Amino acid sequence: MKTTVIVPPIKCQGIKTKLLSSIKSLADQQNFDRWIEPFCGSGVVAFNSQPQKALY
Repeated sequence: MKTTVIVPPIKCQGIKTKLLSSIKSLADQQNFDRWIEPFCGSGVVAFNSQPQKALY
């Protein structure tokens, strides 16, 4: 299933847009209560995974 990727308006080096599907599939296999994003960068992974509880 192809989903629309939310891309942040700010372009930056090292953005994870192309790796998003792989990262999301790995995260979906894990059992965790909170998403912690210590180095948010552009936030593309966090914005697209839309966790219930998150710390950015």
